[in-house]
Amino acid sequence: MIKKFLLTIFLVSLNHQILSQSPDFMKSRAAAQWADSILNTWTFEEKLGQLFTLEANSSWPQKDIDSLAAIVEKYNIGGLIFFKGGPLRQANQTNYYQRISKKVPMLISIDGEWGLSMRLDSTMRFPRQMTLSAMNNDSLVYAFGQEVARQCNRLGIHINFAPAIDINNNPNNPVISTRSFGDDKDQVMRYGYMYAKALQDNKVLASAKHFPGHGDTDTDSHYSLPIIKKTVRELDSLELYPFKALIDSGVGSVMIAHLYIPSLDSSENRASSLSKNVVTDLLKRKLNFNGLIITDALIMKGVTKYFPSGQIEVEALKAGADILLMSENVPKSIELINEAIKSKILDSVDLSSRVKKILMLKYWCGLNNYQPVQLENLYRDLNTEEASALNFELYKHAVTLVSNKDATVPVKNVEIGSVASLVINDSLNNTFQKILKRYSNVNCLSVSKENLDAKMDDIISKLSNFKTVILSVHNTTTKPQQNFGITDAMDKIIWRLADKTNLVVVVFGNTYCLNKLPSISHSKASIISYEDTYLPQFITAQIIFGGMPVRGKLPVTANNEFKRGTSSPSDSTQIRLEYVPTRSINLNDSLLNRVDSIVNDAINKRAMPGCQIWVAQNEKVFYNRTFGSKMYYPNEPVLEDDIYDIASVTKIAGTSLAVMKLYEEGKIDLKETIGHYLKEFRKSNKKDLRLDEVMTHTAGFQSWIPFYKSALVNGKPSKKYFPINAKATFNYKWLTVYL
Repeated sequence: MIKKFLLTIFLVSLNHQILSQSPDFMKSRAAAQWADSILNTWTFEEKLGQLFTLEANSSWPQKDIDSLAAIVEKYNIGGLIFFKGGPLRQANQTNYYQRISKKVPMLISIDGEWGLSMRLDSTMRFPRQMTLSAMNNDSLVYAFGQEVARQCNRLGIHINFAPAIDINNNPNNPVISTRSFGDDKDQVMRYGYMYAKALQDNKVLASAKHFPGHGDTDTDSHYSLPIIKKTVRELDSLELYPFKALIDSGVGSVMIAHLYIPSLDSSENRASSLSKNVVTDLLKRKLNFNGLIITDALIMKGVTKYFPSGQIEVEALKAGADILLMSENVPKSIELINEAIKSKILDSVDLSSRVKKILMLKYWCGLNNYQPVQLENLYRDLNTEEASALNFELYKHAVTLVSNKDATVPVKNVEIGSVASLVINDSLNNTFQKILKRYSNVNCLSVSKENLDAKMDDIISKLSNFKTVILSVHNTTTKPQQNFGITDAMDKIIWRLADKTNLVVVVFGNTYCLNKLPSISHSKASIISYEDTYLPQFITAQIIFGGMPVRGKLPVTANNEFKRGTSSPSDSTQIRLEYVPTRSINLNDSLLNRVDSIVNDAINKRAMPGCQIWVAQNEKVFYNRTFGSKMYYPNEPVLEDDIYDIASVTKIAGTSLAVMKLYEEGKIDLKETIGHYLKEFRKSNKKDLRLDEVMTHTAGFQSWIPFYKSALVNGKPSKKYFPINAKATFNYKWLTVYL
């Protein structure tokens, strides 16, 4: 099915002006009728308010909330875009703002390219677009888009300003970078399509951005006006390519970038967002787009540097925009828009038609039958087990092994004390090192990048005796002007260690970091993990020791050695246990929560001071938790790497597992007696004890037998077993122990 969709896009792209289809919300006759019925009751002033989408922030103080509410109520504002805050606060504010939006509920939007966590705390952080591209998996990108849409629906969000379909063909791009699906136009089109389709299949409007393409810039439009010096033909063959495909497939909206492109509009300092040549002539007429056209934020320096507030909005409407995003001054803007209508610079009938499109979208989103956001169980509904399992799969398919000499990864035949981990620019025993230590007795070190040069000789001395050293680079950046967070000292220590040990280098950063570390080619193996959060660290450590195979491919070209699509062969066979979320094996977390409660109850009743529970199925560990302390006094917590006396687990590791296996195969009945199965017990006083009673410690056995007393005479060790002087048959002198 996916291949069919993609083939359709390719064919349609050949003749987009003929075959381009309207977005779904524009096709509904019922939506058009509903929109007309609303428009017929509104004054022109009320219609104008619908063109504005204003900034909201659930972390604002009350005075700012009240200020926005007053504008929403007075000017019949059409929509809000939420930024920093939390889901419950945002839900409460959404309900509040919608209550005071008396005419028609507002469109709620978010700039959530990698999900809600791009803006909100207490939500699941999904991979950035470039990380998703490394998966090379259409179905997973679609599944990601579906989950983002589900979470948007749950939080009352109607528009997600994604996907970014800029082709990041300039590694020095300071603003797009990892927000892009890559530097290849087909790759960007392919995954942008899957993401947009997933959103709109689930009633969240997608927005293709940043038209006509923000990838080949070295200036950030938040702070200045980037210049793109490309010909029309060059733009048409590259930057416009993914936009054509998504328009042809029915994407609902397009966001216009603040760019200066002389080949499209040579008017001095006129951003593409304010250019009729770009918005009307190119996007609407040539590319035949009739969905919603949205400006990029109108508070960005790319436009405010050259036009005053209010005039910016007039220029954007003249250019052909439908929605004015984040206007700084609504009253001034409306005043100047009315003046422009009187001067026949703008046409009121044309503006009313744009408002009709906005209302038709509101009908498609269900705002004709508005329901408030339900607050109960909001956090739980946003952070589901299924979403967690999906997120695990996304990162698992992205991590990329870019070089692997002598099949170094996965690390095999690990001897005690032969492996060390050096973390650069992160804390000791971070998630990465903790997971490494689940597989081997790894010696762990850490050093800040500021101190690396001064401590290098000492570190080299300590690590030179290890057979394998795993060096990981952390807390990098996406900013090329900051060298992506890579320092000369990092490069230097890789060179030096590579000469002394089997060096595995892991970069928890984007592909472009490889170009700043020429020494990485000298290492035995190198891995790009793209992001530096819990899951990439958790997964990469497992890949190194063979807990799971490596699947990713480089999404962009870093240099001549590390090109797009690079991936090194490794042993794809899982050679050690994999640690997974419970949902990955179709097990509900609530079942394990019952286990937690039983253990905590036992600890509270002082049946034991603490324990560790570790459960695996089909070579996947899905439950590994520690509880309480090792002993009552002192109160020392149980740790994952604690070692237990084997006598304490013999019954479980031996008999219980054997009985469980026989029971699963139907070869044993727990209600039967010992004498029924073991003939040697048929004449003993144990013959009538049932197996389930023995296994649950309810058979009435004596709790323990003091065998040591048989070796005592009058309370002292018998000379028969403990001679005073050493003999050939008794090599060790006994030590009196008072019991």
